[in-house]
This record gives sequence, structure tokens and C-alpha cells, in this order.
Amino acid sequence: MSMSNNSGSIINGDISGSTVGVTGQNGSIQQTIYHTHDSEAVSKIDDVKKAIDNLTQEIQKNKATIPEHEEVIKTVETIGKEVEAESPNKYTLMGLLEGVTKGVGSAAGTVNSISSLKTAIAALLGIAAI
Repeated sequence: MSMSNNSGSIINGDISGSTVGVTGQNGSIQQTIYHTHDSEAVSKIDDVKKAIDNLTQEIQKNKATIPEHEEVIKTVETIGKEVEAESPNKYTLMGLLEGVTKGVGSAAGTVNSISSLKTAIAALLGIAAI
């Protein structure tokens, strides 16, 4: 009679938490799965999401003065997807933010909303400014 001994580990995670599980003999779970959260990272992501929501609302309010407001909103949504990536690319974010800034021009309220979004993203990425 032969006995097999399968073993390995499962590690999965992103900016807001991680999951770790360890398997043992014959592939059975020998240790429970843990999920941890970095509450500071989650808070920073929430700050970015709030800033994105505020900016989107300002663009909607001022859409009469923003000729390509639909495209600008899509770009803001892309920023949201990028910051939720496992490893957000600061250069991609800088380019997207520059595009949004040019797209809204000087529409009332949007300048402050863009500034707030830049500040929130810089805090999330741990850099001085974006």
C-alpha cells in the first residue's frame, strides 16, 4: 500500500488584504485560512473612491460647460479601476489625471475635486504628490 504526501500553500492578496492557506497530507487542509486587512490601505482606497464620486458629481453638474463630459467621466472610472489594481501604476494615473484636468478645463467645482483626487491617490501610493 502506497501513501502519497501532497503539500503546498495558497497565498492570495491585494492592497487591502491577503488570504493564506496551507495544505498538508493528501491535499487536506491542515491550517485554517486567514484573511487580514490593512485598515489604513482600505481607508485610503475609500478616500480615493469618495474623491472619484465627488469629481463625477461635479462633472455631471457642469456638463454643459464640459464638451466631452461623457469621455471625461469614463476616464475618471478608469482611474478608479487602476487604483484598485494589485499594483497601481503611478504613471498611468498621472496621465489619466492630466487628461481629466484638460478635459474639464476650469469648470466650477471640478478644479477642487481634481485636487482632492490627486491628494487621495498620492496618499494611497505613498508619494508626495501626483
